[in-house]
Amino acid sequence: MSVVGFDIGNENCAIAVAKRGGIDVVLNDESKREMPAVVSFGEKQRFLGSSGAAFATKYPKSTISQIKRLIGRGYKEPSMQEELKLLPFETTEGPHGGVLIHLQYLNKTWTFQPVEILGMLLAHLKEMTEKNLDSPVVDCVKDIFPYSVGFRFDDGEHKRHPELTAFPKGSPFPTTKTVPYHGNITFCCEVFYTNKMDFPSGISPLVGRFMISPHLTSGEKSVKATVKVQLNAHGIFEIKSVSFLEVIHPLFDYSKLYSLMMMFANNLMKNGAAGYKTTGSTLQNTHSAVEPRSRAREQKLSVSENYHVMTTIDEMHKAQKRAQMFADQDIKVEKTKEKRNTLESFIYDTRSKLFSSFRSMATDSEVEIISKSLQETEEWLYEEGDDESEQVYIRKLEHLEKYLDPIENRYTDEKVRQETTRALQTCIQKNHLAADLLPPSQKEEVNNECIQAEWWLNQLSKLQDSLPKNATRIYCSGSISGITQAFKRCLDYFVRIVKLAFNLENVALEV
Repeated sequence: MSVVGFDIGNENCAIAVAKRGGIDVVLNDESKREMPAVVSFGEKQRFLGSSGAAFATKYPKSTISQIKRLIGRGYKEPSMQEELKLLPFETTEGPHGGVLIHLQYLNKTWTFQPVEILGMLLAHLKEMTEKNLDSPVVDCVKDIFPYSVGFRFDDGEHKRHPELTAFPKGSPFPTTKTVPYHGNITFCCEVFYTNKMDFPSGISPLVGRFMISPHLTSGEKSVKATVKVQLNAHGIFEIKSVSFLEVIHPLFDYSKLYSLMMMFANNLMKNGAAGYKTTGSTLQNTHSAVEPRSRAREQKLSVSENYHVMTTIDEMHKAQKRAQMFADQDIKVEKTKEKRNTLESFIYDTRSKLFSSFRSMATDSEVEIISKSLQETEEWLYEEGDDESEQVYIRKLEHLEKYLDPIENRYTDEKVRQETTRALQTCIQKNHLAADLLPPSQKEEVNNECIQAEWWLNQLSKLQDSLPKNATRIYCSGSISGITQAFKRCLDYFVRIVKLAFNLENVALEV
């Protein structure tokens, strides 16, 4: 298991991997330790890192750099306006006061938030790391929380609620804390960084603003609640729950009182004064049964989404879907490029082989037909076929391979035939020598088998060698392999018979 660290700066990025042997900095495709923090949108695909910087001059208005300077900043901040003037891409103010980036991609205008671009860079770094480690990167957390986080309650009643520091600087996370609240049942929780002196100038210390209210209209005006807050595994402040104990006062049960009153009246009519005394005592003793008892139950208050954010949860989900779509588009374009390059290389390699190693294996008509097809495909590739789909390139390649396959098969079989011929000749020679160790009758049989195998090999070779190399094969390498296998089976039989009959352990025929 390795620990991976990403360092994303305003201009460059770096990846470090901590292993048992120490810390290694991952090299990019150009063997450099740093790569530009750049995302460039081309006509059909994105270019990230070093390739993004390479395409910056070609697509200046759709190349995004210095992305860290835009995250969490207000569009109307004077310092932000000065920096935006230096950037080549178009920007506007977002619905939450942040910066929106506008650019052209896939023949339409797209609008991005800065965190989306940062997410693309992180995905690129993750992909590079997984390629380097040959294993997936499964989780990502911060090492240490850099600022103290506090909050205050505001219930709109001008009641002064103290500021609370929930998570001091350097707090471990995930961690959860519970704090009490007493005030209006509808209130606001404002979250902020408390160590303002350590905070970068020009950046608002406000982290978030959450509204807390009852799910339904309640008669309660004030409440004593318990607020559970958390710094989650990614260092993000969350309100996990807000709850309070609600006292339930049930309605008075008049039916029970009516029953007792009737019992009291009947007793008076039957027993007179004595009945009054008994019934009165009964009424007093059953008072607890008539009067309803109050009870308490836990109630949850509703917590809104963080109102002070540049990106809402819905926007994040939308950004995730778009990121996957862009990644799929990049893969599609790369696969298409790969097929186009494969077709281009096939044209050049085939043309070279056709007039060198393959020339003797092809007839003049085959050379003419293939050369013409190669030329036509090459002209198409650099003109109307320069920007085609992956499947079109695949079909073009299959069409050319259909012409070349017979020639390539002849060439390959000729090489294998020569190798199998040499192997069989060597086997025959070794067994001629080994036969001298056998008794005379067995020696003669082995030599006869060697002579027969050699005769068949010579006959087939003479027939094949009498024909041009581009002619149809009389026999192929498989024929020689068949002769070799039959020869070896025969010799294996002799070895077993000789060892059993003569108890010879030093017989070593080449089988």
